Amino acid sequence: MSTLKINFTPALSLLLFFSLFFNTESNVIVFYLAFLINILYLFVCISSRLKLKIEPFVYFYFLFLCWAMLSVAWARNVDLAISMNIRLVILFFCIVFTINLQNNHSSLVKWGYYGLLAGVLVNVPLTFFDFFYISGRFSGTTINPNHISLFSGFVIFLSILNRRVLSSSILILAIVFCSYLILMTGSRKGLLLVMVSLSILLFNLDRKKTSFSYLGMLGLVGIGFLFFFVSQLEYLSTIHPTFIRFYELTQINVNDLSREGFGGDGSTRWRLIFIVEGFSIFLHNPIAGIGLDNFKTIFSEDLYSHNNYVELLSTLGIVGFCLNYIFYFSIFKQVLKSKTIFCVFIVFFFLLMDFAMVSYFERMYILPLILIYFSAKSYNEIENTTSY
Repeated sequence: MSTLKINFTPALSLLLFFSLFFNTESNVIVFYLAFLINILYLFVCISSRLKLKIEPFVYFYFLFLCWAMLSVAWARNVDLAISMNIRLVILFFCIVFTINLQNNHSSLVKWGYYGLLAGVLVNVPLTFFDFFYISGRFSGTTINPNHISLFSGFVIFLSILNRRVLSSSILILAIVFCSYLILMTGSRKGLLLVMVSLSILLFNLDRKKTSFSYLGMLGLVGIGFLFFFVSQLEYLSTIHPTFIRFYELTQINVNDLSREGFGGDGSTRWRLIFIVEGFSIFLHNPIAGIGLDNFKTIFSEDLYSHNNYVELLSTLGIVGFCLNYIFYFSIFKQVLKSKTIFCVFIVFFFLLMDFAMVSYFERMYILPLILIYFSAKSYNEIENTTSY
C-alpha cells in the first residue's frame, strides 16, 4: 500500500519571502501570518526530529542580538530599545526558518527566489495606480520606495548568480520587471545597481575570476564611465525624474549644511546632518553607545540616521558595530570564495549601501542576503566538483 506524502516546505519558503513585500500598517499582517505558520511548522519539525540546522553566521547574529538586548540597561529610551529588540528576535527566527525549511541549498534558493519574484510580479501592475506612490516615487506594497528598489535589486543579483539553473525566459522576465520597478521608484542606488549588474551580464563577466590587474582595469573603466555619466546628467534629467536626483548630488556644498547654502536635495542634506550628529554621539559613548534604536531620541522618534555605520556606532558603540559586521562578513566570506567579479561587486554594493540606509534590523535586507549566501555556496560546491 503506497502512502501519499505532501511536502509543504516549498510553499512555506515561497510564502515567507513573498510576505517580505508587505510591511505597511495596513498589510503587514501578511508577513505576520507567514511568520506564524512558519514558526508552528518549525516547532513541529524540531519536536519530531530533535535536530536544528545552524550555519556559522547564525551564531554571530545571536551574539549581536545578545548585545542589543543588554543595551536596554543603558538605553536613554527603554521602550525604543525593547521594541527594536522584539524586531530583532523575529528576524532571528526568520533566519532559522530560512535555513531549516529546505533539505538542500538549491531548494532553499529556488523557493526563496520564486517568493521574491512573486512579490515583484504583484507590484508591477500597481505602478499604474497613483495610490501606491509617495512623493512621485513608487512604493507599491511596501512602506518605502527604496524597499521596492532593494527587493528588485536582490532579485537581479539572485537571477544572475543562478542563471545556469534558470530558464532564459525567467531570467529575462525577472531582469526586465525588476529594472522597470527600480526606474519607477526613482532610487539612485537601484539605478546604479541595474546599470552595473546588466553591464556585467552583457559582457559575460559574472563568471570571470578576479585579479588585482583586472579589478584595476575595471575600476578605471568605471571611473571613466562615472565622469561621462555626471557630465550628461543635466541632459538626462530632462528624460526621467530619477536623473534629477543624481543631478542634485552634483550641486551640494558639504561645507554648508544650512538649507540656504547646501544647494542639493533635502534628503541628502539631512543624511549628512545625521552622520555628523551620530558620529559626535559615538565619540562621547564609544564602547556601548546610547542604546539600541536610540538615535531616535536625538531629533524625533520618526527619524533614524539613514546610515548603518553611524546608527550602530552611536547606539551600540564599537562593540555592537563589530558584532554586526562580523555577522555580515561571515556571509560575505562565502560569497567571495567564488572569486568572481560579480560576487565582488555584490559585497561592494552591500557595504556601500550601508552608507545610505540602516540595515541591521531589516528582514527585507538580511533574508535575501542569506539566499545570496547559499547561492554562492552552491556555486562554489559545483566549481569544486568540476575542478577535480
